[in-house]
Amino acid sequence: MSDSNYSILDLQNMGSDGVFKSMSSEELAAQEAHMRSQINLLWGTILYELSIVEFKSGLPMWHETLAASVEKFELAGASPIDIAVILNLQELLQ
Repeated sequence: MSDSNYSILDLQNMGSDGVFKSMSSEELAAQEAHMRSQINLLWGTILYELSIVEFKSGLPMWHETLAASVEKFELAGASPIDIAVILNLQELLQ
């Protein structure tokens, strides 16, 4: 048996087997899409915050970082209105 099988058996023996369940391929695909969206949203937020720091520090690359954050927000499925609000906030900082 592999180490992962032992871990699952250990969890089952501890009464934690309810944590693991069989998922259909559709459920797995939906979970993967949701996770990917959340990762892109977090990544976009980090890049957005970095662009603010770069702008306040006088670094000229803040435009590129902001553009990269917009790409991540788009990949995450953010609405165009939400992205426009972010861009308007950035303009107010200038």
